[in-house]
Amino acid sequence: YDGDHGRYVLQNSPGIGSMKMLSFVKVMYDITDNVMKVPDESRMDDFISISGSKMRLLARNGAVPCSRTDIPTDLVGANCVPSGFMVPNGWDIVVDYYKNIDSGRWIPWSRPQVDPGASSQTKSEGKFGTGSFRLAHSTYESYWHDIPLRPEGQSDEIINLVTEIPLYMTAKMEMQKTLPGNPIGQDSNSDGSPRYYTYG
Repeated sequence: YDGDHGRYVLQNSPGIGSMKMLSFVKVMYDITDNVMKVPDESRMDDFISISGSKMRLLARNGAVPCSRTDIPTDLVGANCVPSGFMVPNGWDIVVDYYKNIDSGRWIPWSRPQVDPGASSQTKSEGKFGTGSFRLAHSTYESYWHDIPLRPEGQSDEIINLVTEIPLYMTAKMEMQKTLPGNPIGQDSNSDGSPRYYTYG
């Protein structure tokens, strides 16, 4: 891993001009003084890694501050965040966001609030980009079982195709194999939050 890699890539982006980019260095939580810092290789047992995934899970679970003197190694199990990880008011905002991410109050920049470009032969319910969204076919009961390989009256060179993710969308859609009728719906991350592509 090269901490300067992202800086070099961004520096070549159009519009950056003379803006300077800082390199990214991995920091960990030091339980001896309650500070996020570059870990000291000689005492790695004193450091706890708090990844972005762990931070999002803790926020979604509404984690509260840990004891300053007795910091557990399993933060998720204890459902607490160590003092000094983030300023309290900042953590309250993060918790509010991740606990209410599907409420419609928060709109992430990478998630367009639009209807999906769906065929006129479909019917939808719920809000696109949230766990409530479902897209079913108006004629066929199941995308998985009932749509024929070839459209009726067409040549053998033409086949039916089900596209789960609309063009220009970052919402990760999947055919729901466990639901009746196998509608297309929003895929979810391991913590239950809606899954979105963050690249491409």
